[in-house]
Amino acid sequence: MENTHTRTAFLLKLYLDNVEYLVGVDVSAEKIRKAKRLNLYDELYVVDIRDFKPDSKFDAVIALELLHGLPAETLMSIEGFVKEGGIVVLALPQLPH
Repeated sequence: MENTHTRTAFLLKLYLDNVEYLVGVDVSAEKIRKAKRLNLYDELYVVDIRDFKPDSKFDAVIALELLHGLPAETLMSIEGFVKEGGIVVLALPQLPH
C-alpha cells in the first residue's frame, strides 16, 4: 500500500459496508496529494489534528501512525470527533523487524 491514507481508505471501504462519506486529514500536503489520487475520499484536509475543527461528528475515526507524535491530551481529544456509540481506532507506526 502506498501510504497511511491508502490503508485507512481500504480498511473503511472493505470492513464498513455503510461508509457513505470519507474524510481524510493529514499534516503532510504530500500525503494528502497521494490520498487525493486514490479517489476514495469525499473531503481531504491538510491540517494538524490539533487544529482540525470538523463541522460535525463522525461515526468512526481511524488514526494510523499518530500515537508517537502527539501528547496524550491531544490523543484523548480525538474522542470529541466521534458521535456517541462511534468507534476510534488508534495504531502505532510499523516498526522495522
